[in-house]
Amino acid sequence: MLRRLAETFARRYGGRQVAIVRMSGTIVEQSVQRPNHINLERYNVCLTSAFASNPRAVALQINSPGGSPVQSSLIVKRVRQLKEKYGKIYDREIPVVAFLEDSALSGGYYLACAADTIVCEESSLVGSIGVIVSSFGLQGLADKVGLERRVYTAGSNKNQLDPFLPEDPAQIEKVKATLNGMHEIFIDVVKKSRKDRLRAPDDELFNGDFFHGKRAQELGLADEVSSLHDYCQREYGDKVGFRFFRPRTAFPQLF
Repeated sequence: MLRRLAETFARRYGGRQVAIVRMSGTIVEQSVQRPNHINLERYNVCLTSAFASNPRAVALQINSPGGSPVQSSLIVKRVRQLKEKYGKIYDREIPVVAFLEDSALSGGYYLACAADTIVCEESSLVGSIGVIVSSFGLQGLADKVGLERRVYTAGSNKNQLDPFLPEDPAQIEKVKATLNGMHEIFIDVVKKSRKDRLRAPDDELFNGDFFHGKRAQELGLADEVSSLHDYCQREYGDKVGFRFFRPRTAFPQLF
């Protein structure tokens, strides 16, 4: 009954406000729940509530240096599912607009690909469309201090990339092939999102480089340079309202 009342209220009074979901921090696995972290588990409820409110549009306020490609993908897919679901319920298109703040790099830009339109500030850092893995080689240090590494495995490749062992060329090639595969997935997501709006060759857009907001717009990685309020007032009228939807944070997680 309460759900039906909520839907009736949204149908009658919705469509007047822009629903804002702010995503700020590093994108991490779902087992990590902190105020400055992003993953689907933490944002699923507020994203659903934003679309269910029958908004004029959903604005994703993104400020992230990147992180987990899996969580980025899960959030993008969820936004698209909600857009389709509530578009059918309210019988109209619900625009999704990404507003890029200080940075939308790597996984942060991946999140922006959930949007129909990408807006950024002139000094926003945008892009870094690539994949990276880093570690340390500790064999020399172990030898110097007399540390003996003992590892027991079942499976010849189980101890790949052990930092206490010399690098294996075959293992390095395997890692590079895996990273290249993940990179191709990322590129495909960007191309399907931006389509014919991309205005530069692949080797310039997808080499891992990042750009300031104005340059990102010139390259087609963003649609325009503006602020959230200026854009929404121009697109939806001076009297457009704003409603914020925030992820819940349990009290113990604040410490």
